[in-house]
Amino acid sequence: MKVILAGATGLVGGKVLEILLKEPQIESVIAFARQKQAISAPKLQWVIGDLPPASLPGADALIMAIGTTIAKAGSEAAFFKTDVEIPFQMALLAKDAGVQQVINVSAKGANTKSFIFYNRAKGDLEKRLIELGFEKTVVVRPALLLGERKESRPGERIGQFLFRNLNFLFPKSIKAVSAESVARTLVTALFSKKNGICIIENQDIHS
Repeated sequence: MKVILAGATGLVGGKVLEILLKEPQIESVIAFARQKQAISAPKLQWVIGDLPPASLPGADALIMAIGTTIAKAGSEAAFFKTDVEIPFQMALLAKDAGVQQVINVSAKGANTKSFIFYNRAKGDLEKRLIELGFEKTVVVRPALLLGERKESRPGERIGQFLFRNLNFLFPKSIKAVSAESVARTLVTALFSKKNGICIIENQDIHS
């Protein structure tokens, strides 16, 4: 199986890459990054540069773990470009290249009708991906992610500290989940024989 991975250097994407490179069923991984990366493997091909590229090669699946925060992006418009427009353009290119399945990391609460801008944006991308009509469309909606990021997100670090200590108090639907658990869920979905639209909520992410 040949997989295109967008967001390969992020918290979840990095874990996905680790898992894919160990999977015997994976023939090759085409991973995108803005800067040259130290990780190498016989079946790993890095594509360095900004997203989206001019085109994508043929592959069996596109996995997207692209995301930022409004604070880091600097504005709602910049956030929307990173979290909605770029992933959607990647999906369009994948569709043109004959890719059969798209698997995307979204967020708990994603809904086009939400009064929260972040959730509306995530819902917007979900809607667009579904409308493209891939043979398989998987959307994973994690709550707060646990794990060490390369970049600084102070607000998220505070949330992680609180959830690590109080997670047992919350129902599964809103419990914080590890980036590795989300990554395993994405890869499990990749190998699933079930086609169509699949939305995986926080409580169903593999622990």
